[in-house]
Amino acid sequence: MKHSYKKVKLALGLLAALGVSTAQAANTPINATASVAVNGAITLTKSADMNFGSIVATISATASDSATLALSPLEGAAAPSTKTDGTASKITILTQGTPAKFTIAGAGANSNILVTTNLGEAGGLLTLTNGSNPSADPLKIGTPTIYDVTNSSFGSFTSGVSGALQTDATGALEFNMGATITIPNTADDSATAGPASDGTYSGTFTVVANYQ
Repeated sequence: MKHSYKKVKLALGLLAALGVSTAQAANTPINATASVAVNGAITLTKSADMNFGSIVATISATASDSATLALSPLEGAAAPSTKTDGTASKITILTQGTPAKFTIAGAGANSNILVTTNLGEAGGLLTLTNGSNPSADPLKIGTPTIYDVTNSSFGSFTSGVSGALQTDATGALEFNMGATITIPNTADDSATAGPASDGTYSGTFTVVANYQ
């Protein structure tokens, strides 16, 4: 027994002399940082306003008798502006219109983008006002339409929000917007029957782009 004790004592002394600790070292916590950069900003630029061209319009005295002028979002179409006449409400197209044009830059590559507009939606632009004759009967506008120029495809709006449009490999996207003008009538809109007043009718609407 004495020899065994001496051997253990000698072994511990040798380990100590070699600098080897006989006690288990405590684990020391080390802090690390986790981070992510959130950047949802999208650069949206308007390159052209919505222009319905020039027309002659007749206001009807009959309820729900209204002519419409639809502007396609497809730029370069043979006839971007198309009319639908009522019974007494009529439209004559003098010059064709051109859609509003927008571009997006700085988005993620091949990302889905939703376009939101108040054009024709509750609280948004519902009328175009005659700038030279503000008391003239306004023209109603709504039913926004959209064309994805980058991917050559038509889209639609639901409650002011488009279906998803996709950016290209550089994060760029180009799209156009159209809409429909409705000529008022005396019964539904308290307008004055006869030719609509001459002048330029205009109004402002908003467009916002966000990631889907």
